[in-house]
Amino acid sequence: MDPRQDMNSLFVYAKFQAIVSLPRIQPYIKVTGNKQKAVGLYTWNKAVSGAFMPLLQAAEISLRNAIQTPAQVKFNNPMWIRPLVEHLNAPKSQDKYKYLLGEIDKAESKLRRQNKKISIDGIIANLTFCFWVELLTNRFNDPRNNQMLWPALIGDVF
Repeated sequence: MDPRQDMNSLFVYAKFQAIVSLPRIQPYIKVTGNKQKAVGLYTWNKAVSGAFMPLLQAAEISLRNAIQTPAQVKFNNPMWIRPLVEHLNAPKSQDKYKYLLGEIDKAESKLRRQNKKISIDGIIANLTFCFWVELLTNRFNDPRNNQMLWPALIGDVF
């Protein structure tokens, strides 16, 4: 191999490492045993991960839209989402309660900044995928009193 090409490769890697960071690229170096191959594997991994984004976006939109109408009907409240989360305000759920309420607050703040009306459609469109995934957890399961989403809405949502 031409020594100039090897120097150039090391220079490119040094720039890459400065941007990405050694702790981030280190697992790739460990797998490949080579800094140049690690860059290639890292780049390939980013491309594959990026290819999944449209699928995740479609899953998020499908999930939130599937929950929206049945939840409005069940709770007899077009703005059902905040009261549902406020129902979690118990000592064992404080961290998730604060997180979920904070996500609703962020969605409402974003709508205000955009001079848009606060509406359930606007709030729902601005909530994160993590918010919707959290709604699938056991915290929103209440088979005895039927005060939460599940199991009451399983047939309507899925």
